[in-house]
Amino acid sequence: MVQRLQLAVWPDDIGSWKWVDRHPDRGAREAYDKVFRDLHGLQAGTADHPLVLRFSATGQELFREWMNDIQSEARAGKLSSTLESHILKMPKTIASLALLFELIAGGRFEVGDDAVMLALAWADYLRSHAGRLYAAGETMAEEGARLIIQRRRQLPVQFTTRDIQRKAWAGLSDRDAVTSALGLLTETHHCRPVQIESGAAGGRPSTGFVWNPMIVEA
Repeated sequence: MVQRLQLAVWPDDIGSWKWVDRHPDRGAREAYDKVFRDLHGLQAGTADHPLVLRFSATGQELFREWMNDIQSEARAGKLSSTLESHILKMPKTIASLALLFELIAGGRFEVGDDAVMLALAWADYLRSHAGRLYAAGETMAEEGARLIIQRRRQLPVQFTTRDIQRKAWAGLSDRDAVTSALGLLTETHHCRPVQIESGAAGGRPSTGFVWNPMIVEA
């Protein structure tokens, strides 16, 4: 569900801490409060005649060029499926930000160039953090996969996600983490999924995994 958290960021640790005891910037606080008051009091038309703001001609062109770039990137086959999905959900977020920036600036006619350019600057910022978030997830999956291989002899010949989860190995006590690691091992042909038929008590068939024979012999 990370794809739905379009405004998620992972900033760098500043590496230090300092005690600061001073009054907040009063002007900044008042400007901040005014934004919310203005948006709350905005007359957005009626149900029959809602207020509609479209991109200006040049704003539309800016957004179109950016849209072409990210659509090409997402379909180039060089990104993970999760990051690709995240990028394909960005246009709605960026268009919404452009609209908000225009309204905050007092615009009530169309979403102009300044608002679109500010939103596109945010797009670059958010895109960089999305890459960082997903890279961290991929690293965790790789570490989990490596640990499963190292401790494979502690598992049954035919093992399940639950077998690994019960071991509570570091980073692998969560089902989603185990699933990601096994997905990576399956993609790299270290193991393959097999269907486990239901027992005498009934129930639905489940999925197990068996190791590649070359891994077993290693």
